[in-house]
Amino acid sequence: MKKFNFFGLLLTLVLAVGCGTKKNSATTGDNSMNALDWEGVYIMEQQNDLPEIQLTLKSNNTYQIIVSNWNKQPDNTYFEGKFTWDKTGGFIQMDQLISNINTSKLKVGENVLWAKDGNIENIKFIKMDVNPALTEKYWKLVAVNDIKITNKDFIETEPHIMFKSEFNHVRGNDGCNQFQGKFEIKGNKISFERMLSTLKACPDVFASTEFRKLLSEEITFEVKNDKLTLKTKNDTFQFEAVYF
Repeated sequence: MKKFNFFGLLLTLVLAVGCGTKKNSATTGDNSMNALDWEGVYIMEQQNDLPEIQLTLKSNNTYQIIVSNWNKQPDNTYFEGKFTWDKTGGFIQMDQLISNINTSKLKVGENVLWAKDGNIENIKFIKMDVNPALTEKYWKLVAVNDIKITNKDFIETEPHIMFKSEFNHVRGNDGCNQFQGKFEIKGNKISFERMLSTLKACPDVFASTEFRKLLSEEITFEVKNDKLTLKTKNDTFQFEAVYF
């Protein structure tokens, strides 16, 4: 009798474990939640009639949203909150709507998020490569091809560049004209797009002439000990971080 009870109990445990596994199979298999590197910074693809929106997803299931100063708003606006995963592990549900696109549910893909409800269709967020050693610093140009920059090589403002962590904005001065636009990092490469510049007439000074070439070419970069090196196919630009 005791032997029968032992095997009866063992069979009950096996069946219970089997049923539990089947019940949770939708969330324990490979899905976006456990198979993708979803943590990081995402920027919404540009929409002509919408502000820029940046979304950061964190591993503790919290998020931060930044909405650009758009439609005469004086400053960027910031939102924080928590999100949960649905039973399939393929969607996240935030605890509040994303401003301006009226959605709180996003489908999670490989380096991309898609809005899945709301009044606007085809909204997509692209994951950005981030390098904290590069951003939020004032990088002063100190040499081009080992030729040191002196006061004679620029007009009034020293040549410099600043990479911003919000919306991948870049701005600076080439030694004559101010410039601004967007940058994108892929590994050790930087590309610039949507660049705008003032059109001040300047003498043909060394720093500004070289800097203008830098902003229009494919660039590799290296950051080490507050020193930044940008390389094009033919030239090497050396910068140093300046703290005010």
